[in-house]
Amino acid sequence: MVQNYMLYKNIRYVAKEVNPEKADWKAKNLRQLENKISTCLSNMDPKVVQDHAKTICFRFDIMRRHGIQYLY
Repeated sequence: MVQNYMLYKNIRYVAKEVNPEKADWKAKNLRQLENKISTCLSNMDPKVVQDHAKTICFRFDIMRRHGIQYLY
């Protein structure tokens, strides 16, 4: 049902079958999660990280100004 909605709204995602959960990503608290995300981002291409951050900021601005229904 969720995947059908995402396809209908043209939202890109990676299916769980091709992106299995990684046991090493389990964090016991927020500090561990922050560290894992930071490590992952530091291993990525900076241009990719910047592009994603811009997209997220743009979407938050749309939600702030118009509400979540205008996001997609």
